[in-house]
This record gives sequence, structure tokens and C-alpha cells, in this order.
Amino acid sequence: MLETLVLDRGSEKPLFQQVYEQIRDLIIDKSLQGNIALPSTRALAKDLRVARNTVMIAYEQLETEGYVTTARGARARVAELPDLPKAESIMPLPDLSSSLSKRGKALVDLEHQTGFEQPLRLQPGLPDNRDFPSANWRRAMSHQWPGDVGKASGYHSHGGDSSLRRIVSDNMRASRGIKCQPEQVMITTGAQGAFNLLSQLLIDPGDKIMMEDPGYTGARGAFLAAGAQIEPLKVDEKSWDLDSIETVKPKLIYVTPSCQFPLGKIMRIEQRLSLLKKARAVNAWVIEDDFDSEFSFLQNRLTTLQQNDTTGRTIYVGSFSKTMIPDLRVGFVIFPGKVVKNLRKASFILATHPPLSLQRGV
Repeated sequence: MLETLVLDRGSEKPLFQQVYEQIRDLIIDKSLQGNIALPSTRALAKDLRVARNTVMIAYEQLETEGYVTTARGARARVAELPDLPKAESIMPLPDLSSSLSKRGKALVDLEHQTGFEQPLRLQPGLPDNRDFPSANWRRAMSHQWPGDVGKASGYHSHGGDSSLRRIVSDNMRASRGIKCQPEQVMITTGAQGAFNLLSQLLIDPGDKIMMEDPGYTGARGAFLAAGAQIEPLKVDEKSWDLDSIETVKPKLIYVTPSCQFPLGKIMRIEQRLSLLKKARAVNAWVIEDDFDSEFSFLQNRLTTLQQNDTTGRTIYVGSFSKTMIPDLRVGFVIFPGKVVKNLRKASFILATHPPLSLQRGV
């Protein structure tokens, strides 16, 4: 009955697994009919010239998965299984794209501005990494793994590594004038992780949000995935069309005021103050994407929108993609102090943090 079983003793695959797989396949293709008694473990082990324990383990797995049934004092029997379709009669798999949700279709149709198959030197958002200190980075990462790996394992604190949050807080206070504490900083998987997090926290399906047009498709994709209804905040070579905010009454407004993406325009102070005033009037959150603040031809860096905000409704997003390399996928969000208290727990549930060792290496 099981004369066809052939074991390859030179294979890396364990003998018990070979026995299990070959008997399983015989049952599936009906070479072994239902209710047929299999040889005893002792008899089959003798025929195959293997230890009895090898056959016992194979039989146990067959029973666990339902291919055979066993009873005390009786030989294992092949289970009665429904007929499986033959390979030639299997229907072709459906096209998943035809079953996508409206949000899924919108995401698929987005024209992404990153992730080109071939590297392009003029690709936006791609820094020159020829001077990246690779040796220093390798040393920094190696220091994050102590001899006892157990001390480095486990789940890290909500919001990201406390040391990195403190460094971000100190750096933003010194370089960008943002008054914040480490508790207001949340480390994310790149700026995109920040947009995904904010979309899940702030947007309900059908909520109106406004984002720059033209604007960054990564943020647009995150908002679409949350079910937002996106309204354009028109930007031209002169200014942002802020008058439309009072008409749309959005729940959230996304802007890149220090270097508009992709036009490169700077939002002047009168428009910044007007934006904040209108956002307050319609009770909207403002996401300030400061994606390349480290690169400025001005002697002094531009003031952030969050610095101008006295109402605590501006959420600042930054990342290390431009100063280091995009593949690190380490970004951060700075929340207004009054809303940050319970958000770190939500970020942990949404799994928006990069690995702890990577955070400490940065």
C-alpha cells in the first residue's frame, strides 16, 4: 500500500517530513481511499528502515491536520475527505483589481513620485548618498546589539525611543525654533508613516480635507486610504488660494509652507497667519510637512508654521530621509502639547514605529 514511499537520506528535509508529505499527497490524489487502515508505526518503520519515532511524528502531523483518524488500540485510518478539483479543472484566479474598494482603486490609480524602477538622478526627494558615512553608520548599528540579545529584545515604549525623541526635540528647538518637549515627539516609519498615522487618528470616512494642488501624492494616498474626501487647495507661482478654506470647511489642511512641493514656493508670513486664522475659524487641524528644512540657501532658516500658531492646531512632520538616506524610513511627528497625551498608545496599536535598533542607530 505504501510501497511507493521513497526516502532521500541525503536530503536536508527531515525523514519524518518526507514520510508525512508523501502519505499526505497519496491521500489528496485518492491513491489512498478514505477509511483504509495505514500500516502500524512499527511495521512502516521497519519497511522504511527508520526509527519508529520518525513514523510516529509523521502520523501525528497527519492526524493533526485531519488527513488520518486514530483511536486507542487501533491503526490509523485515512480520513474521508471531499473530492478535490483536478488541476485542469481549477478555475483561474479572479483579478483582485476588480474587487478593490473605492479607496483601493484610488490608491492604485495614484501617480507615485517615488519608487522608480530605474534610478533617476533628478528624481525628487532622492539625496546624493555618495558622501554618506557608511562606516560610521555600521559602527552605530553594531553598538545597538549588546552581547546579550535578550536585553535588546521586547517591545519598545509608545511613541518611539526616548533618546531619539529627546534628540529630535532638542534639535527642532535649536534649529527650527519649535518649542516642544520629548513627550510631544512621536517617531514614525518615515514621513509616510506619519501621514498614515495622522490619517487614522484624525480622519473618518467622508471627512473633507484640503491639500495643496499640485501636492505630494504620498500624503494624498494616506488621506484617501482613510476615506477622506480631498478638496484642492490651489497653489500657483504667486500664492495659496486660502479663501476656499472657509467655503469647504475642512477637518484637516495639509501644506508644505517652507518649500511647496513640487513648486518650491515659500509661503509668506501674511499667508501663514491668514491660514492659521482660517483654520481656527473652521476648527481644522493643520499638518505642516517640513520635508527639506535642512536645506536652505538663506542665512537663517525659515520660521515654521507651528511657531506662528498660538492656538495649538498645527502638527509638524519631519524625517531623516533627506539628511541621511530614504531607505532608513525614520520620521517624526510633533504634536501640540494638549493633544499628545493619549496618542502614543494609538501609534503603538497602529505599528507606525521603525525597529528600535534602527532608531537608536540614527
